Amino acid sequence: MACFSHSTTNGFPVFDNLDPRFRKPVWDPDLKWNTPYMWFGTGSRTTATESATNSWADLWDARLKGRLTMLDDPEDMLGACLKKIGLSFNATDAAELERAKQEAIAQKPLVQAYLNAEVRDQLVSGDVLAAQLWATTAQQAVDASTQLAFAYPQEGFPLYCDCAVSCGRGERSV
Repeated sequence: MACFSHSTTNGFPVFDNLDPRFRKPVWDPDLKWNTPYMWFGTGSRTTATESATNSWADLWDARLKGRLTMLDDPEDMLGACLKKIGLSFNATDAAELERAKQEAIAQKPLVQAYLNAEVRDQLVSGDVLAAQLWATTAQQAVDASTQLAFAYPQEGFPLYCDCAVSCGRGERSV
């Protein structure tokens, strides 16, 4: 069995740059078991020549048919549907989830594919006009083309944090 060691932020000069909301996360308030190193959310991206997608509803625009992608992650894709209709990304009520399901079904004829990082090159080339994607992937696309823009939708979006976990010295890695 592999063992984990307690993590420490001592000696991490960049810890002071960590967003305050991740300095005492609910899952590990003392940062005893992990160290957050990157945060990101999902949003949407369009070409600079298209109107900006500032709302999840913009990803249901019929003009995007065949040139739109959504994340292949069910939680994020369904979360976009929930936010579009004004519900919580974390909804668990069966009736609310059914409404989100109907939104996903209505959008499906417009969607070229459900994928994630693979869309970056399609965005840069212009084959895809709009996409739901993680901010980190969007930044890579924006860095590669000045014709791209990224937005966090006005209805809200999920915010994630990646964390590093320490393995004890001399212990087996997991």
